[in-house]
Amino acid sequence: MGGRQSARQAAPGGGLAALGPGRGDVARAPRVMNVNASERVGRLEEGIVILRKLFAEKNVAHAGRFYRFEGVTVEPKPVQQPCPIWIASNPTGLTWKGGASASEAVVERSFRRVARYADGWMSNKLSPDEFRRQFERIKAMAREEGRDPARLGGALYHNININEDRQAALVESKKFLDSYYTSNFSAAFVEGWTVAGGPKQCVEQLRAYLDAGLGHMALRLTSWDQRGQLQRFLNEVAPAFA
Repeated sequence: MGGRQSARQAAPGGGLAALGPGRGDVARAPRVMNVNASERVGRLEEGIVILRKLFAEKNVAHAGRFYRFEGVTVEPKPVQQPCPIWIASNPTGLTWKGGASASEAVVERSFRRVARYADGWMSNKLSPDEFRRQFERIKAMAREEGRDPARLGGALYHNININEDRQAALVESKKFLDSYYTSNFSAAFVEGWTVAGGPKQCVEQLRAYLDAGLGHMALRLTSWDQRGQLQRFLNEVAPAFA
C-alpha cells in the first residue's frame, strides 16, 4: 500500500519525489501494528528490498524473514526509475524531550543502514559541521559496501523564522515548537534547530549547510504568521539561491 501511495503521489509532479522511510516510534507504532519492537529495523531493511523489486518488476516473488509472497504487482510504477529511496534517521541528535544521544553502536548501525540500503540520508537537529562529519562517515561506509558515495543524497529537516530581531525570532520559534510538540524545549535546543534572523542572516545560515554538502532542505516556518513568513522567504531569502 505504501509503495502504491508513494508512486501515485509522485506522478503529478513528473516523479520529483523520493520515498523516505524510517523505523518508526519506539513504543507506540509496534503495538499498533502488532509487531515486536525488536523487529523494526529488520522489517525496514527487508521492506526496502521488497519496494525496489515492486517498483521495477511485475509478478514479484519474495521469501524473506518477515515477508513471503509471490505474483505481486504494484501499479502505477514510479516515474523515476529506479525510484530513489532515502532513509530518515537522527541517531546523534537529542531526543524530542531533550534526552541523551544514541550510543555509538546505535549510531554505527544507523549510518551503516543508510550506506547499504538507501539512495540518500535525511536528518535533523544538526549543525553544518555535524552534518558534514556525519555525511562523510556515511559516504565512507557506502564505499565499503561497494556503492558509489557520490550518488548518495543528503537532506535536512530544519526550522526558519525571518525577523530582523533574532532573539524575537527564537522566542517565537520556541513557543511555536513547544505548542506543536506539547513540549518545553530549551532555548539552546531551539537555537540549534532554527535558522533565525533577518534575511541576510538566514541566507548565511542556510548557505553554511549547502557548503557542508547538503543537497536538500525541508524548512518549517516556526511562526503563526505562516503567510507572511512564506512571502518573506520567497521574496527576501530564496532569490539568493536562484
